[in-house]
Amino acid sequence: MAPDLATDAALHESEERYRLGAVLAATLPADHTASLTALENRVSGQRLQVLLAEDNLVNQSLIAAVLEKAGHQVVLAVDGLEALAAFERQPFDLILMDVQMPRMDGLAATEGIRAAEKTSGRHVPIVALTAHAMKGDRELCIGAGMDDYLTKPIDLSDLRATIRMWTERKSPVSPALQL
Repeated sequence: MAPDLATDAALHESEERYRLGAVLAATLPADHTASLTALENRVSGQRLQVLLAEDNLVNQSLIAAVLEKAGHQVVLAVDGLEALAAFERQPFDLILMDVQMPRMDGLAATEGIRAAEKTSGRHVPIVALTAHAMKGDRELCIGAGMDDYLTKPIDLSDLRATIRMWTERKSPVSPALQL
């Protein structure tokens, strides 16, 4: 029986990627974990589809840059109405939702998304982004249907950890990952 060269080549490539990741993990300093995560995402093909609903241009730019550097695709919305429209247009693996935005705030947008999910049976994690850090603010966000809560200014290590926690709980919806 003749060897299957295509299968052998694919196995060899997969093994080489694994070795490369292991070598980089062993040689990079700890503060390069974001770079390593980006490399792992690119090698594995795991690119999350993230909806970022944020009206502040500085926060938008910072968060989008961090996500894109990690290899994820970001769709921006400047208010709750745009977030709802984006949610209706395409599936997302994660939504980062500012609480205070013009036209429609993040709480109302989250309630709209959760209502739409009742017919689809799907649940996308929504993480609140807010400057409100008073007692009861977290509960207000969770009560509106958000899954988690990050305070501004955003701590990038907290953002990365939150993204990892919510996206490792389920398989991403990214078409490239569906078999």
